[in-house]
Amino acid sequence: MGQIKNFRDLDVWQKGMEIVEKAYKVTSVFPRREQYGLASQMQRAAVSIPANVAEGFNVYPNPPTLVGGGGWGRRPHTNYCPPTKSVEH
Repeated sequence: MGQIKNFRDLDVWQKGMEIVEKAYKVTSVFPRREQYGLASQMQRAAVSIPANVAEGFNVYPNPPTLVGGGGWGRRPHTNYCPPTKSVEH
């Protein structure tokens, strides 16, 4: 691995994104009744992996304060959208 400039360069973030893709693929064949139950829970759990890695990476050099915070919590998780034709990056 070369120089790490942001969280996307981390192997653990990249592996987390692979898990997100697999979770969405697996849950796409779940019964419709599970769309908002188990499928949603598995997708959210998978997305939390790279999200937490990114948050930790961005907080490390500048710990959040009680006044301003790190700002990461307000950033949308669009980086973690499943790769589909309906979502353009």
